[in-house]
Amino acid sequence: MDNIVEQLHRKFNVAKENRRNFDIMWQDITDYVLPYRPGFTVRHMPGEERMEKIFDPTALDAIEVAVSGIYSNSVNPSTRWLHLRIKDANLMKDDMVKRWLDEASTVTQEYVDRILAMPMIENFTDWLGYGMTALFIKEESDSYNPFSGTAYPLRDIYVCVDYKEDIDTVFREFTLTYTQADQMFAGKLPTELRRKYEKNQNYKECIRFLHCVTRNYKRDLNKKDQSNMPWRSYYICRDVFEIVEEGGFEENPYIIPRFSVIPGEVYGRGPMMKALPTVRAVNQKVRNQIDASNMAIRPPMDVPEEAYLTPLRLTPGARNLNQDMQGRKATPINAIGDLNFTLKDIQEDRENIRAMMYNDLLKLPLQDRMTTLEVDSRRQEQLALLAPFLMRLEQEYFNKIVERVAGILSRLDL
Repeated sequence: MDNIVEQLHRKFNVAKENRRNFDIMWQDITDYVLPYRPGFTVRHMPGEERMEKIFDPTALDAIEVAVSGIYSNSVNPSTRWLHLRIKDANLMKDDMVKRWLDEASTVTQEYVDRILAMPMIENFTDWLGYGMTALFIKEESDSYNPFSGTAYPLRDIYVCVDYKEDIDTVFREFTLTYTQADQMFAGKLPTELRRKYEKNQNYKECIRFLHCVTRNYKRDLNKKDQSNMPWRSYYICRDVFEIVEEGGFEENPYIIPRFSVIPGEVYGRGPMMKALPTVRAVNQKVRNQIDASNMAIRPPMDVPEEAYLTPLRLTPGARNLNQDMQGRKATPINAIGDLNFTLKDIQEDRENIRAMMYNDLLKLPLQDRMTTLEVDSRRQEQLALLAPFLMRLEQEYFNKIVERVAGILSRLDL
């Protein structure tokens, strides 16, 4: 058991090292685009203001439009988007098989639409912003809600890939208070840890945990116990480096799609990384524009020395007594550039940000008296331009979700 902990800990350190430079880029995206996401290199206190670097909301609006477009064009609950098929072409011709697949598609989509709608929207935000995201689908015993979905913060997720560049190991860092940990693991906490906290009575101090799910390459296909499932699961207490709980999954419960991956890298890159320099620039320009507007309203003043009896007052209705015999008066200093040029430059940056976030493709340009066929045709043309990215989303996200949900429903005979 100690050997397993050591192996997983070394693998976790590798995954963490591979993400080090991504954390810096993702922190910039958090600062300028997703301010209320957990920080990567900066830790915020609950309720802390996080908008101090944002002077222009274009990037925030652009990513919301993109998320709405991806969601409404892919998994809109008002449309039938799931159609299950089997590989055997001959069986697909059988009417009974077709009816069964149609019914299974309907049931599976109903559960996905009802339970996973909100976490999927959160996933699309991270997917477009950071370039990858994480959804955890947990099997439940409730027949009405046979599974639950949680969109975990990307900050807590670390991954490794196999020789085919597919994700085969997922680590999630998290902390719990002693009371929460005792509730979650029901008496399985290490004896050393229980003695420490029961002695000090410090139940609010947080304990560090690591959840690891990894592909089981050494499974025995003839056995059906937890240790021979396709995916192994380990909950490790990092404070004492012991496995608290061990188990397995039929499918990987962590669904982690990546927007695009550069060969040789593990973590994803999203369109906001490309737009980030422009986002920084437009925020600086808007900040300068605000300063220039303030200078136009309350310009700096050229005040003759000892010309006034009291300090110059610039408030409405103020009286300034001038005693200068030569008649010199305080005059404003014109230090303002061409505001119209700056506004034009800002507008170009805003349009570029929206274009880099595919807003022009995801917002359907409706015309008067368009038929349903014309709308569908226009939508298909637009989505075709996003095919390379949506293909990866389909393979690493939608297919994995359907595989996980269908597996849970079949095991519960639903």
